[in-house]
Amino acid sequence: MDPCHAWVCREEASTHLAQTQGPLSGITVGVKDIIVTKDFPTQFGTTLPASAFTDLLGMGDASSVAMLRQAGARIIGKTVTTELATFRPGPTLNPWRHERTPGGSSSGSAVAIATGDVSLALATQTAGSIGRPAAFCGVLGFKPSFDRLATEGVLMTSKTLDTLGLMAQSVDTLQRSMTVLGNLNSSAPVTASTQTLVFYQSHLWSTLTLEDQLVIQDFVQQIAPYFRAVSQKQPQPCLVNLTRAQQCIHSHEVSEHLGYLLENHHESLSGTFKAFVADGKNLSADDLTWAYQQLHTARQEDNSIVKEDEIWVTPVTNGVAPMHSVGTGDPVFCRAWTAAGNPTLTVPIAMQQNLPLGVQLVAPKGSDEMLLNVAAEIEHLLQKPWEIRHDA
Repeated sequence: MDPCHAWVCREEASTHLAQTQGPLSGITVGVKDIIVTKDFPTQFGTTLPASAFTDLLGMGDASSVAMLRQAGARIIGKTVTTELATFRPGPTLNPWRHERTPGGSSSGSAVAIATGDVSLALATQTAGSIGRPAAFCGVLGFKPSFDRLATEGVLMTSKTLDTLGLMAQSVDTLQRSMTVLGNLNSSAPVTASTQTLVFYQSHLWSTLTLEDQLVIQDFVQQIAPYFRAVSQKQPQPCLVNLTRAQQCIHSHEVSEHLGYLLENHHESLSGTFKAFVADGKNLSADDLTWAYQQLHTARQEDNSIVKEDEIWVTPVTNGVAPMHSVGTGDPVFCRAWTAAGNPTLTVPIAMQQNLPLGVQLVAPKGSDEMLLNVAAEIEHLLQKPWEIRHDA
């Protein structure tokens, strides 16, 4: 049974075959339905015919899937995504309260982890598609540094922003998987005691309820003793600008990469997708020039927003999961970090209204090892909603 509708298709337990031995033996994997696989159909959250994606489907397995198989992991099926990984919700339900959204676009991957169907799920983020569903479903959501993981075999929605990432219930699973997929050195000698913890409320802090603000502040106080020092930063103009820049680039590149689908499949695509493409086509040249300049400036090696010896903690959503009827939730807290290319890890810190509340940890660009090592040190302080479900 799939009561939360997390799966597009999956193998039955009776069909399990002997797996390749390797560093990921015993790991079961769900694959977001914009990532191609040779033994499961890929539908991209649509009813479009395979002929609309001939080149991509012809690959067989995406690079990441092939690497996981070779390392001994078992791919058990495809997880639901929103339409073309944009904003029209799929059928997936939040496992905590079915009337609430599980987020988007990696909703199925987050729910498959939250319910314990798999130990690892592949996901992608272009705006907030890892952070948001991970937070709403109460799981770990890791968005690596931009371009850290290979995206061959993944539907391209934005060449500048698309980032392949992972969801799991433990940091160890993320580290083991990143060792295979991203050449991660999890034994790098970096501890929280060598880092400064920066509490960044951002310019969006007032959109949180007072209760959620207090919960986040309490979490910062809990983890603070593990760090060398603690500081707080005022809203950064560059991050404010990147939030808007990401929106411009996202809609523009979706219109460039996927707008062709409207020519032959107009009636099969939602009004939500059509409006998003139209927004991208209607952007002015000045707006796009400004947006790309913001992104390129933020990604320059000598312009690190997060310094080498810092870990930032900041909201990932503007509260717990909203009602399913209003959409997949606002990715606004994730947009700037996706544009900047920093690695982020969404972690669950509390249960509010019988729903998970999360925050994101942010590291300097390229410091994926450090981020996961520090997360492993404080993992015992995290809320683990899946244990509540198991006990229940």
